[in-house]
Amino acid sequence: MEDLIIFYAYRNKVNIFTPVIRKHIQKISRESFWLIAYALEGCNEADGKGDPQSWIRDGVNKDLKHLEGLKSDYPEVLLALSPLYMNEVLTSEVYLRKNIKIKKQILNNLYKMGEITKIETEDGHVFYGLPHSALAKAYWEHGKIYRKNLPEYEDFIYNYSALSMPNGIEAMVAAGKKIAKNLAVRLHKGNKTSDVILNEKSWEAIVIWTIYACNKSRITDSVIAAFVYKIKEFSNFDFTIHITHTLCGYSLDIGKAFLTLLILHDKQNFQIVTEYLESVERDYAEYCSRLSMEND
Repeated sequence: MEDLIIFYAYRNKVNIFTPVIRKHIQKISRESFWLIAYALEGCNEADGKGDPQSWIRDGVNKDLKHLEGLKSDYPEVLLALSPLYMNEVLTSEVYLRKNIKIKKQILNNLYKMGEITKIETEDGHVFYGLPHSALAKAYWEHGKIYRKNLPEYEDFIYNYSALSMPNGIEAMVAAGKKIAKNLAVRLHKGNKTSDVILNEKSWEAIVIWTIYACNKSRITDSVIAAFVYKIKEFSNFDFTIHITHTLCGYSLDIGKAFLTLLILHDKQNFQIVTEYLESVERDYAEYCSRLSMEND
């Protein structure tokens, strides 16, 4: 970062970058090349004066205002992608179009301009992001005027997850343990937990989410059924064992309900679970044995 500041000063023939100013720039840039570009330009335009944060803020708003001049809808798209992408999570096109009312042509234009990124998965889902998570944080922090129609950060992630987007749990997990816990409570109160689990495409995200946010009081019959469905869908050993360990660890009743559903709907993975439980939990192993005999 120090070399970049020196190079910028040499290239632009300015001598305002004192050791104190260089320290300020490195601090507010947070090791991001995107932010240091804003900071250097802003500092130069302000002749090294003013609040260092304003050097980035002015640059961000200058770029957003330029995009607004091209099309009034453009800045809001960047802000709508920011809550998730500051944690490097992509936002579903379905959510952007149906819930924020962004037209597909607007998304296509910004993608062609290089302002946003686009990924299409094998199963046909289309997601959008930004060139870097540091940009997302800068847009969200400094472009507040362009997000007046958007929910606040935690509410945005809740809305996204509650609508059962294919990476809704991933979005909650990426936001951190505290927010994931808060949102798990809200989903439970809204009776949305099972739908969110059923639509999540990442087994890794579900595993982390159960560690962060699952609670015995929130494990309803529909949630147990959702976990059984995902075990069959993913057919992943690590996922199967983790969910087994989690649910059977809550209580005997929850564990039995889970195992009973599993043998009815997925005998192949039930056998895997049986072998696992034989090595760690005698009571459950005996219950699995009885279930197997009843279903033979």
